[in-house]
Parts: sequence; structure tokens; C-alpha cells
Amino acid sequence: RANTINRARLCHSARMSTQPAEPQQQWRSILSCAGDEKGGLITAVEFDERGETLAVGDKSGHVSLFQKDATHGYTHGFRFRSHTPTLDPLKSLEIEERINMIKFVRGRSNGYYMLTTNDKVIKLWRIQKKRSALARRLSHSPNRLKSALLRSPGSSPKLGSSLPGPARVPPPSLGRRMEGKEGDMGGSERRKNDVKYAATTKREYAGAHAYHIHSISINSDNETFISLDSLRVNLWHLERDAQRFPIVDIKPKDMASLTEIVTSGTFHPDHCHTLMYTTSRGRMCLHDLRSSAILKEPAQKFEIAETLYPTKHFFSEVLTSISD
Repeated sequence: RANTINRARLCHSARMSTQPAEPQQQWRSILSCAGDEKGGLITAVEFDERGETLAVGDKSGHVSLFQKDATHGYTHGFRFRSHTPTLDPLKSLEIEERINMIKFVRGRSNGYYMLTTNDKVIKLWRIQKKRSALARRLSHSPNRLKSALLRSPGSSPKLGSSLPGPARVPPPSLGRRMEGKEGDMGGSERRKNDVKYAATTKREYAGAHAYHIHSISINSDNETFISLDSLRVNLWHLERDAQRFPIVDIKPKDMASLTEIVTSGTFHPDHCHTLMYTTSRGRMCLHDLRSSAILKEPAQKFEIAETLYPTKHFFSEVLTSISD
């Protein structure tokens, strides 16, 4: 209970503070607002391309968004549930809701678009800001009230009486609240100052990986992305969640002869046909999608020289493995 109260106080101070805080204190406030309340375990962090929005994923399957404020800090905002625990019907194992990676989709209008993934399912989310129906109806109510009073000198219309237009006269406090500054985001669908934020699932990409997904990367064309597990790399189109293309498969015929696994991968930031993935043996494999549909041999390979670790020992694979 004491931890919950302290966490709530830190979140409140992160929202309400107007003075620029020390970087360490500010990030402590941000991280305290994100994460699972039981353990506060953060598993994924990602900025958008302009650095104005920070997305934080946690072990409980939630994603928290933080917006840059006027003091160049970040205020805690919108939080929604991205993944829930499910059961793998083939292996009868529970799939955790933990967020492994978050990626923003660039070049899209009408809010934020992002990809989130757990061990098996990738989801495309749209975060959209909407004004409530009440705010739209009452957006011009003060002007309507003023014009009605000017047309009828000496009259004092009652609250709820008929005025020109479909809108009704709001209380003065509601009118001031609507004219004020928009509030921070919060909750899976939160209305603050009559502005509502909602997270909508647009696509779900599932059933393509036999092993746990550890990485996703969006292409520079903003239309395709790759997902990677320990032995396979799949190519997806954002608008086609039922079709994927396995472009890299390093699974041997005999699993006993397996010597390395895929640890991470990414597209080139500018060239949409170039991608790279890394392995547990310290290799970086550069591929060109124009060469073939299935990438068996990399166009270029970078390896750690054997002379760097001439003596093999227990920690050799740990030292040579590339995680990102």
C-alpha cells in the first residue's frame, strides 16, 4: 500500500510540476508512472522520430505515452493495455503479456501509429485524439449566449432554455474549462478538458513464429516491417496481417547441430531494400532484398576476429553475442 501511495505521488508531481527538474529526478518520475504496479518492470522504451513522444512498455502488457511539455520535460499521459495473457493452443503454454518492443510508424496522419509485440503477437495501434460530442456542441456556446443577450435586452435566459442553434447553454465553469489548455492524456480512454484519447487496434499479426519474437523493425518505406525470432526473419506488409514472407531461416535440419541463433535485426534507415541481423556468435549479416526472395547467403558479413578471443571458455558466447 505504501508503494502504491508513493507511486501515485510521483505521478502527480510529474504531471503538475512546472519547474524544470533535474534529469535524474525527472526520469525517476517518468519511470515511476509507467510499468506494472506490482513490480514496475519496464521491458521496452521507444521515442518517436521527433522526440516529442516517449512510449514505455511494461511486463503487465501496458503501454504508457509521455508528451514533451513547454519545459522540454515529459509529462505522464495516455496508458492503455496492449496485450493480455493468452494460451498457445499447440503447445498448451501461456503466452505472457510482456511488451518486448515498441516501434512508431512514421508518416501517418490522424494520430500516432505504433507496433507493439509480445512473444507471439504483433499489434498495430492507432492513438487518436478526439473532442467529445459535448465539446463540439458547446464550442461556440459563449458566442451564442452573447448574441442572444444582445438581441433581447433586459432578458435573462435560464439555463437550458432555447437558444439559436442545437447547443444548450453550459455552466460558466464548463465554458472556461473548455477554453483552457488541453490536459494530459491518461487512461485507456480518458476525457480531460473535454478531449478524449483512444487506442484502437488496426491489425494483428500472429501465428508466424514458432519461437519468441524478440525484435521488430519498420522499413523506411513505412509500408513493410520485419519480425525476428531466434531462427527466422519474416517480412510483413502493414495492411496485410494474414500474409507474411519468411526471408531468412537458419533452422538446421537437425536441431542438435544448431550453433547460433538470431539475436536482433533492423532495416537500413534510408535504403528500404537493405536489412541486417545479428547472431549469438557475433556475426552481422547484411542482406539486399533485391537479390532473391529467400535470403540464404548475406551480401556482406561482419564477424569478430577469432584472434580477439583465442581461448574458448564458459563466457565466450556471452562476450561475442550481439544483443542490439
